[in-house]
Amino acid sequence: MEIQVNLHFSHFIDDEIKRSNYNTAEDVVQAGLALLEEKKSTYGRTRTSLA
Repeated sequence: MEIQVNLHFSHFIDDEIKRSNYNTAEDVVQAGLALLEEKKSTYGRTRTSLA
């Protein structure tokens, strides 16, 4: 899979790699997707418990 990001996110990804937080752009994107998945899951559980 190949994705394109805007300049802002391109710089962000490069900065994360330079800080040695991640080894590759793929690592940064996977971490971001994991956070999004967690957020959506938490939101779904919260909505269910309030219903």
